[in-house]
Amino acid sequence: MTVSRFLLLLAAALLGAVLVLVLTGDRLPELTGERLAEARARWAAQAPASYRLALEMTGSELERGLCEVKVEKGEVVAASRDGRVIERDTELYAVPGLFTLLQRELEMANDPRQAQAPAGYRVYVFARFDRRMGTPLRFRRVIGGSSRWAEWRVTALEVASPPADGH
Repeated sequence: MTVSRFLLLLAAALLGAVLVLVLTGDRLPELTGERLAEARARWAAQAPASYRLALEMTGSELERGLCEVKVEKGEVVAASRDGRVIERDTELYAVPGLFTLLQRELEMANDPRQAQAPAGYRVYVFARFDRRMGTPLRFRRVIGGSSRWAEWRVTALEVASPPADGH
């Protein structure tokens, strides 16, 4: 084998390794009922009374956008999507609402017909939570064998006050 051929093969191998790292480096852990319950319990134990949260949504199943919610004393006082006021179901954009949405996603994964998946197709759900507070940070749903997917991620969480119960 010539030196130039060896270098070419080495470069191709390195490029392949880099591509594998890039494509798998963004892996989210599978969402399970146990992981969801643990995260929800961590959040409940130390939930701040007031905070601002920004949530970016993407995918074929969601309209792309940036949602922002302001929570004071545990209640949603303002919510917007791409700068437009959200008037209904604003509690779904606060952290407890995100837990509710994740629970619904688990139910759809267990019964793919709820996600309108074709017969025989699986729904895969993944999520990442903050290790300390339990805050849902990122979520992804993929309907196997299709190009349908949905994803959201928290882009900002600014805590304005300590937990409501004084922890």
